[in-house]
Amino acid sequence: MPTEDRVCFTGEEYARHVREYWRGVAESDGFDCEEIRSPVVLTGLLHYDCQKSGRRHPEPLLVKRYALLGLHRFNILQGTSFDLAALLKFNKTMNLVSSYYITLLAYDPPLQKTFQVRVDERKYRHLDLTVAIARPKKDQNEAAETTKEPFIPHFRCSAVSDGVFQGPLPDWPSNHAMRYNRRFYALEKSEWQATDWISLYLELLILTTDRGMFGIAQTGLPQVQILRVVIETKGENEDPPDKRLNARSAHVYITFKGLAKSPRLVEIGEHVERKAIIRRVIDDSGYLTLLGKFWSGKDTEQRSKTRQSGEKIDKLQSTFHKWERISPDMGDQAHVAKELVATCGSIEWQVDELEKAITVAAKDPSWYGIDEDELEKRRRWTSNARTQVRNVKSGVLAGKVSSGAGHASEVRRELMRMPNSGEASRYDQYGGRDDDGFVQSESDRQMLLIKQQDEELDELSKSVQRIGGVGLTIHDELVAQERIIDELDTEMDSTKNRLEFVQKKVGMVMKKAGAKGQMMMICFLLVLFIILFVLVFLT
Repeated sequence: MPTEDRVCFTGEEYARHVREYWRGVAESDGFDCEEIRSPVVLTGLLHYDCQKSGRRHPEPLLVKRYALLGLHRFNILQGTSFDLAALLKFNKTMNLVSSYYITLLAYDPPLQKTFQVRVDERKYRHLDLTVAIARPKKDQNEAAETTKEPFIPHFRCSAVSDGVFQGPLPDWPSNHAMRYNRRFYALEKSEWQATDWISLYLELLILTTDRGMFGIAQTGLPQVQILRVVIETKGENEDPPDKRLNARSAHVYITFKGLAKSPRLVEIGEHVERKAIIRRVIDDSGYLTLLGKFWSGKDTEQRSKTRQSGEKIDKLQSTFHKWERISPDMGDQAHVAKELVATCGSIEWQVDELEKAITVAAKDPSWYGIDEDELEKRRRWTSNARTQVRNVKSGVLAGKVSSGAGHASEVRRELMRMPNSGEASRYDQYGGRDDDGFVQSESDRQMLLIKQQDEELDELSKSVQRIGGVGLTIHDELVAQERIIDELDTEMDSTKNRLEFVQKKVGMVMKKAGAKGQMMMICFLLVLFIILFVLVFLT
């Protein structure tokens, strides 16, 4: 009985084959390795020939802009103006977050060269990528140019920067900062229209954040309209625009419209003005890192709450130190103590709300544009804030150590509204007046809570209305499709009846004619065909 030949590897042979494969790939830095076959199906690079007709390579819009980004990096460093002529081929790793090794043809009249570009993605559905290689390909007679670093198939490293160009992306700056801070430069319309890399950055942000089978990266880019562009650079004295446009470290703030929807956006509609923040960093090693996000005012809501809570904690500690310095004999100490307890309660409530928001964000960090490090920082902040508030509250309730147990007990009674019998009448007379501050604080806090709940309900109502509108649209579409299908069924039945009638008529004619009549009809048609053939082709 014949059996299929099977190739089996031991663990040592498997590791040796994999090492040999990657050693061969490393000789060309991952570019010209189509002839090297991987011994394992799920290991190695995928190869695509962009010049073969009839074969569509994956994510053509994204690959083309990766190639343009590589030429952009080369032009900034070398002062050239190469533009893309054609994609030749590319290799990519077998990851969802991939590295692309692109070979392309570029021209800068009268020059025309073949380039090699490597782009490493760091996050899926985020604009976070690095161009590690962008160079002209050497001719066969020249020595092949390779990088000095050891070959790593995916994501070597990011460009290194400092100051405001490291860490998370900033918030959208205020109009005052853009107008009066000399680090910002607002481009004229003619300037950003003549600068093609600004639209390239925006297209990369749109494509990378909406990937997948039905994403923009597959269906096609919308016609977006750029409205305003502001560039933030490191130096305040870089007055010439070309220096700012070609600065190695820059934040690009783009206002645009024409994007109907995206996974990172809440509002829907092409008329909505949207904002994008994109960071470009080119370090001394020549790496270009691009990091970007869509921005809206809601992105800073959580951070503003954190800042408000931090300011309240600073004010709380200042008031606590003031309370410690007040003499027990002065009547102001009890009033300040009540203010401290009320402030502690307000801050504790805000910290609870922040912890709830962190819990929600932790369920899907990518949706909220946040990573695990940022979540951990916020958890540590809320934990420290809760500890500080607890310490202040405990210190107030315990009273000063130097004042003695009697005064501490008195402070506790005042704070817990438990007057002793000797002071009951005086408490009844003046207690309400002393509690006005606390009651007002509690009332303000409750009103704030109700207002926030109303705002959340309004947002929920708008979301439900949008979902209802989408549902009604789907219902109308289904009804229309059902009507079309019914009409099609009616047409099919009518056509079937007519066809059956014609078949019966033909059968009756054939039956009446008989065999002799059929032969005469065939001969007549044959003679007619010969006559027509002679008239058409021989005359």
